[in-house]
Amino acid sequence: MSWKAHVGSSDATQRLAIAQAVSPMLRSWNISHKFDSSNTQDPIDKFLTVYPPEDEEDWELIVKMLEGAVGSFATVDVAGDMPVGETGKVNMRHGQNTTLTLDMLKGLDVKEGGSLGSYKQYVGSAVHGGSLPLLINGQTMFFSKTMDAPALLNPQYIYMAILVGDRIVPDKREEPNPAKVPLPPGIKAFERQ
Repeated sequence: MSWKAHVGSSDATQRLAIAQAVSPMLRSWNISHKFDSSNTQDPIDKFLTVYPPEDEEDWELIVKMLEGAVGSFATVDVAGDMPVGETGKVNMRHGQNTTLTLDMLKGLDVKEGGSLGSYKQYVGSAVHGGSLPLLINGQTMFFSKTMDAPALLNPQYIYMAILVGDRIVPDKREEPNPAKVPLPPGIKAFERQ
């Protein structure tokens, strides 16, 4: 689990220029990233996704570089993210970047506590889901948004589970930081004037 950054694009005619402005720098720093190449005139809120660098302290430079590169372009806020930096054109959210599995929970107070429908239910002091049960489907751990187990792992019915230190919390995609993890060093939430 960690932070990732997004830049939204409201103008389809600027998307290639945004990609050309940021991609060479991100590649030269070995920073994984992707672009949404949907052929649409509509705004794309996660047009650019930037994955975590090896050193979390690099986020400060990455956000500054992104702000400089996209400063003249028309961007949009990213739903479920927090605008950061000096301009708010870069957005960040914290969550699980890989599927949480039972193998990752060794040594934590998490134990099988029965079942909910066809799903195994897990309980323990490491599980912080309020009234939500921690469930497993195969090896994927998630929280149901309701007390009824979903038929499929559909985002409409589930929250993915995030492992943060010794806690497992629901990754509520509508919240930028569901586990209340501090922003990376040097990053500040953008304050609108």
